[in-house]
Order: sequence, then structure tokens, then C-alpha cells
Amino acid sequence: INAEYMGTDKAIAALKEQLQAERMARQHREEYDSIAGTILSHKDCDTLKAEIDKLEKEIESERQEKAKHDRVLDLRSKQFRLLITTIEDLESEPSDVRVAMEE
Repeated sequence: INAEYMGTDKAIAALKEQLQAERMARQHREEYDSIAGTILSHKDCDTLKAEIDKLEKEIESERQEKAKHDRVLDLRSKQFRLLITTIEDLESEPSDVRVAMEE
């Protein structure tokens, strides 16, 4: 009986070790599955690169559009200053003519 008892203790100890190893393997498998799921939820490099390239083209297009609008604004600003100067010149002409007539 004692030999059976010792053999059973050894078998139980071996089974405990095996159970612990299986638990560790299961934990590793669950961690792997979790990480794999996270990785798979993200887009791949080619897709991200294509999106980045598209966005960079859009940014460049917007910069060109802004530059175009800036040029138009600058031209309109110059035209407005010229108009104001012309109006001021026209307003000052009659007084110049009056001064010339008085002399």
C-alpha cells in the first residue's frame, strides 16, 4: 500500500506539473490571440502609405489654392489702394485748380 501511495503521490505531482504547464501554455495562447487581434484591427502598411500619400497630395493642392487666393487678394488690395489714391488725387485737383485761378 505504501508503494501504491508513493506512486500515486508521484503521479499527482506529475499531473500538477503538467496542469501548471498547460495553464501557462493557455495563458500564452490567450495573450497571443489578444495581441494578434489588436494587430489585425489595424490597417496594413500599404494601406496607410496610400492614405498618407493621398493626404499629402490634398495638402499640396490646398497650399496651391491658398497661394492662388493670396495672389488674388494681393492684386485686389493693390487695385483698391490705386483706386483710393486716384480718388484722393481727384479730390485734391479742384483745390489745385482754385489755387491756380486765384494767383
